[in-house]
Amino acid sequence: MRVARTLLLLGILNVNAVCLASSARAALTTEASALGPATITLDSQTGLRWLDVTLATPYSYDALRAELGAVGIFAGYRLATYDEVLQFWQDAGINTDSLGAFTTQNFTPISNLMGFVGITGLGTGNRDNVHFFDYTAGHIESGVGLGNWVEVATIAADPYTFFDGRPDFGAVPSDNDNDEHGAWLVVSRPPASIVSVDTSFGTDTGTLDTNTGLLWLDVTLSTPYSYDQLQPELAPGGVFEGYRMATMEEVLTLWSDAGIDTAALNEFVPQNFQPIVDLMLYVGVTGAATGNRDGVHFFDFTEGHTAEVENGWVNVLGLAADPYAFLDGRADLASVPTNNVNPEHGSWLVAVPPATVQSVLLELSGEIADLHQDALTRQLEAKVQQVLKHWEAGQVAAAKAQLSTLIQQLRGPQGRRLPASVAAELIALAEQAIQLMGT
Repeated sequence: MRVARTLLLLGILNVNAVCLASSARAALTTEASALGPATITLDSQTGLRWLDVTLATPYSYDALRAELGAVGIFAGYRLATYDEVLQFWQDAGINTDSLGAFTTQNFTPISNLMGFVGITGLGTGNRDNVHFFDYTAGHIESGVGLGNWVEVATIAADPYTFFDGRPDFGAVPSDNDNDEHGAWLVVSRPPASIVSVDTSFGTDTGTLDTNTGLLWLDVTLSTPYSYDQLQPELAPGGVFEGYRMATMEEVLTLWSDAGIDTAALNEFVPQNFQPIVDLMLYVGVTGAATGNRDGVHFFDFTEGHTAEVENGWVNVLGLAADPYAFLDGRADLASVPTNNVNPEHGSWLVAVPPATVQSVLLELSGEIADLHQDALTRQLEAKVQQVLKHWEAGQVAAAKAQLSTLIQQLRGPQGRRLPASVAAELIALAEQAIQLMGT
């Protein structure tokens, strides 16, 4: 859980910038992930981070989808859509007007992109039983598989004879096992207002919702306790001193801030699959593949008590995601006796943390990320990330200087491109961070 969550939150573990030297519209750079060095390709044009296609080659589409759940090998990733793959290819300089055809102009950009995302078929593509080519083939988002046909996106390059390249899309059965078919996977993230933080319980054990200022403790940390058993542990000297039970309204707000459709309570709906998986990676999974739909199909879930109690029964709010068959998610509300002990039920515990330099900078970063993304907002976000790096390295003067530059930028002509109230809010957060840094 923690490895996958770190990957989701940071997208990278370190960066090794390698620019694509071609006619591409955007620079592509490699980054390391928890799955290995240089296994992520960042497209600076879209901000999407692409996992090497070759890493998913052992899996059929159906088998792969099961590994995209919150406890799967590829937790924190999702399958890219047709349009996202097409845009990625275009950003790499590939002419997608010639889908399905080999052209000499596509040889170099396709060969270059293969250098980033890997080659799934080396010299095994067959043109005419005489001439062969290299290719990279991967599944893309095609909805529920279950034996249906699903799309495969492929780039091919012939370095042996004709020195040309071909981008194309095809289809295979969803249960088709092909060692030369991987997947086009991108890092999936919840909205920028949802941030992972450390607590006294350990690394990445808290989730800060910068929209509300509430700090949420991982639900999995309180699974040994019934509601009644938990109450003494919230008091001074208890295990969870400083936290309290969240209300149902607060939990629903967290879910909504994480992109979950709370209007569809107590029913599995496709639009809730990815946002629920993403939030589970932050707050933990209390039941892995133990949720039972019909005695045949199962799902992952996270269940936690809330503050509401009536006649000896306490509310339990839960998230469920089915990566194994139907690829849908459910946000639900139920109740259990307050003395009910269930190792797969935790509690939604919150605290209001005091403002710190890091929390203010994370809030500033989240506010910028929520704005319309253009050259200005990307530049501002890069500045905030640089401030965070300076601060974490103990370079207080450099962090302050960078924040002062950001404030000047927001007060200048560029900042006037933003709504005045937005610019004022960003300036206030930057000034608060400077104040917290001290002298």
